[in-house]
Amino acid sequence: MRLLCVCLTVVLISSMSFAEELKTQKDVPYGTHRRQVLDFYPAKSDKPTPVVFYIHGGGWRGGDKKTNPQAFLDKGISVVAINYRYVQNGVEEKVEPPVKAPLG
Repeated sequence: MRLLCVCLTVVLISSMSFAEELKTQKDVPYGTHRRQVLDFYPAKSDKPTPVVFYIHGGGWRGGDKKTNPQAFLDKGISVVAINYRYVQNGVEEKVEPPVKAPLG
C-alpha cells in the first residue's frame, strides 16, 4: 500500500506542468517512520519521463539512499531514491514478523 502511495506521488509529480522546471526534492516523507523518506531527481524534459526507483542495498539492515543519478538523468530518466526502515527497527518497534518493518 505504501509503495502504491509512493508511485502515485511520483506520477503526480511527473504529470505536473513541465513548462516550469522541476527541482530536486529531498527527504519527502512517504510514511511515518523517520527513515521513510525519498529523494526525487527529475530529468529535464518538456514532457513526462520514465522513472527509475533506486532502493539501496544493505540487506534491509543498513545503507542509504544517497546516489548519483546523473547517468539516468542524462538519458532523460527521472530517479526516485528511497530510504526505508531497517529490520532492527522492526524488532525495536515489535513489528511481527520484523521483516515487515522495511515494507510497512
